[in-house]
Amino acid sequence: MAKKRGHGEGSIYRRASDGRWVGAVTLPDGKRRYCSGRKRAEVAAQVDQIRQAIAAGLPVQQSPRTVGEFAAEWLAGTVALRRNPNTVKTYTIMWNRHMEPALGKVKLSHLSVRQVQQFLDGKLAEGLAPRSVAMMRAILVALLKQAEVYELVGRNVARLTEPPEIGEGMRHPLMPEGLPRFLQAVSGHRLEALYLVALGAGLRIGEALGLCWDHVELGPGMIRIQHQMEYRGGRYLFTEPKRRASKRTVPLPGFAADALRRHRIRQETHGLQVPPMPGWESLVFRGSEGGPIHENVARSGLRRICRQAGMAPMTFHDLRRSYGTLLNHLKVDPSTIQALMGHAHVATTLGVYTSPVPEDQWAAVRSLHQLVTR
Repeated sequence: MAKKRGHGEGSIYRRASDGRWVGAVTLPDGKRRYCSGRKRAEVAAQVDQIRQAIAAGLPVQQSPRTVGEFAAEWLAGTVALRRNPNTVKTYTIMWNRHMEPALGKVKLSHLSVRQVQQFLDGKLAEGLAPRSVAMMRAILVALLKQAEVYELVGRNVARLTEPPEIGEGMRHPLMPEGLPRFLQAVSGHRLEALYLVALGAGLRIGEALGLCWDHVELGPGMIRIQHQMEYRGGRYLFTEPKRRASKRTVPLPGFAADALRRHRIRQETHGLQVPPMPGWESLVFRGSEGGPIHENVARSGLRRICRQAGMAPMTFHDLRRSYGTLLNHLKVDPSTIQALMGHAHVATTLGVYTSPVPEDQWAAVRSLHQLVTR
């Protein structure tokens, strides 16, 4: 008499009717789960995935939906409701252009680590930037995390893939020795206060351009970040900050507070000649016509300052990186830097927004020498 298969044991056979391979696994409740594919290896991987889920005590739900169908529901629901419009747009474009053609027709419950890894590796081979491929992986991880919550998949296979290596890129944060040169270069520029406040408070460009006088206390020298400025659909809007932690109060160093006070006096004097546009009266930084300043104007102005001073070209975000780097150089506690910069995780603060200062590296080497030779 043939021995009855135990829970979690599987069989694989070729179906005579169409030649496809079929896998069958006995579930803990006694029911049989079936999967099929054109290649035996593909079905074996699916059987393996089901068996691993059973062994780990994870739910094994059969989802008739494809990855593309679930992604459409996820983008229109969870993403649209919880992410800002720019993120929704980026996710949607990335999905439709790259991910839907490759993974959209795969059954959600059949998606494997191997399939996702091959997709990511293929995109790198096509010449896509590692950062873009890393974003695709992050999208898949978030998508399958939601599917896990709904118990449509037993595990998040995207999380098990190898992420692409992302280089440092062209980052040029200010080092301590470069500060006098920068301060001299920016002095007298019409956007001097904007750049010094961004440097002195570690602001994102939208936070700086959306700063209002209602959220500035010139006496003690501090600002409150409550929203950010975005240019969307041909008009400027105040929108919610990037993260919940982004809403914060930031004390200003003296050089930034002084620049803001001088800017207020100039703005009040200049405002008699160019009054603010209706609706933008409270903006701290206004353009030549009295309205908001476009991001591109702020960025190009900073590049021009660096070029004229013979400095490495800086992006506006490099001012934010400079803030983190300089505070880290001053041995400020990482959790304090995290709070000042409005990061959700301290790992982001230390891993992305601080750069090694050569002076600190030499000091570390000297300390090591003294320890060894004492």
